[in-house]
Amino acid sequence: MQGAVDTVMEALMMGVPLARAEFLDSKSINAVRSRSAIDELSFHDRPCLFLEFHGTELQVNEQKSQVKNIAESYGLIGQFLMATREEDRFKLWKARHAALYAIQQVKPDSRCVITDVCVPISKITSCISETLSDTETTGVFGPLFGKHISIP
Repeated sequence: MQGAVDTVMEALMMGVPLARAEFLDSKSINAVRSRSAIDELSFHDRPCLFLEFHGTELQVNEQKSQVKNIAESYGLIGQFLMATREEDRFKLWKARHAALYAIQQVKPDSRCVITDVCVPISKITSCISETLSDTETTGVFGPLFGKHISIP
């Protein structure tokens, strides 16, 4: 989790123009895997970072290379899938779009409380870490997923 957040933060600080960045923790991914049809991508039981780049093919390839190097420097090794066709992008983003509904199905008799935070970029890693710790110590089932939409 920390590496994913730090990857996005460093990419933004280096001026990589991320069009969209979203994160799903292990609980969210597991809910999606068990409750949705995302088998075509074989997501693993670990957090996932979804990124979208915009630009020419050359620009997107450069952005992908930069972010991949940053991710590897934080120890993030694994699948790095890229899609350029609309239908392939839809498949990649399917897990993120299914997350809320899949999480609600994990405990069908409970209710979902959706919250949002606004913190300085320098504090986002500690905010997420503290929230994960709070959910673990209180026993609250609290999957985390979130997004960042374009910083101009």
